[in-house]
Amino acid sequence: MMLADDRENIERLDAYLDALATNQSDPPSIDPVWVDVDEKLKALDRISRPQRPFAARLLEELMSTQSFQARRPSFSQANNGRVHAKSFVELPDRPAAGRRWTLEQLGTAAVIVLTVVASVLAIGPGRISQDKEIRASLPAVNASPTTQATIVSDTLLDATTERLPAGHQIIALERITLQSGSPEMIISPMDGLVILAAEAGDLVATKEGTETPLHHAEPLIIAHQEVALRVIGPDEGIVAAVYVISAFVDASGFDSDPLVHRVDRLIETSANDLPGGSARITVERLTLPPGASLPSHEGQPWTWAEVEEGELGLTLEGDRLPFRWKSGTERTFRLGQYLPPVQEGTQMTIRNAGESPLILNRLTILPQEEAGFPIGTPTA
Repeated sequence: MMLADDRENIERLDAYLDALATNQSDPPSIDPVWVDVDEKLKALDRISRPQRPFAARLLEELMSTQSFQARRPSFSQANNGRVHAKSFVELPDRPAAGRRWTLEQLGTAAVIVLTVVASVLAIGPGRISQDKEIRASLPAVNASPTTQATIVSDTLLDATTERLPAGHQIIALERITLQSGSPEMIISPMDGLVILAAEAGDLVATKEGTETPLHHAEPLIIAHQEVALRVIGPDEGIVAAVYVISAFVDASGFDSDPLVHRVDRLIETSANDLPGGSARITVERLTLPPGASLPSHEGQPWTWAEVEEGELGLTLEGDRLPFRWKSGTERTFRLGQYLPPVQEGTQMTIRNAGESPLILNRLTILPQEEAGFPIGTPTA
């Protein structure tokens, strides 16, 4: 997630790169480390490219060397009972090519590594989330879908609160699934706001010794309190959980059973300068069939979405676009790919670019009227 200092550094770097691209004689100052990286990359540009046969042979050896091992994610439970794709299962080694590396090959490989490292520095460390999960995140989706009847919008949570935390906050959306007959799942007190709404099944929530049925139309709002979730019906229970908090608790703060409880992190980001006080918080799931799209709209603060399934096509138009993004061009993203932060005022067009349904989960915070964003019915 991006902190204020990270955002400022990245904006300074963007201004520096824009100055270089337009041949300005006095570009703005940036971190000396990035200046050094820029000079090294310029030096690499002056190095002649390897011949095509050698490049093909290098690629073959990189893919076939004995030290290479393919790994596939194994969805397992962390210490706090959350299910994340963090552990890996090693696959058998591919057979070695039987060749030795030459100095020329090592030099070219070093150039590749330096280029990748420089790209990471340019993106900035703030893009890596707290638990290192990579999600395809869309930070500003705020428009009504087109009139096509085939687009489906489901409201998963709609709550109004007077206790929205102010300032910098972690924003997260989780889907909690509990099997029928399973023991209760306990969520420890958070420094901030937790909102729970039933998505499916019959559930109850217990806080301070009082048991309350959990309904879709009546979300439960919790502030600095422990809550226990339990299924009371014959079917599994699904809960939509929104967090507006300063930080997640330690791993020992969750009491759950990974065999019968599952937690899927659908959105995780951060918000700067939340006004606090009164606000309306909504969660929607949008399903777009192949070829369907949302109309062009302007990027807005405090609205986030992530791809759950399918392939998203994103077109941006404006003056302050992400690095190397040409205005009016489209890029496609799937689950597990970063979407860039979008500046307020940028025109965005979102469509289903794949051959299967595109599913987006969208979280919106509408602060109080004094903050300039009056509370009202969110767009579908």
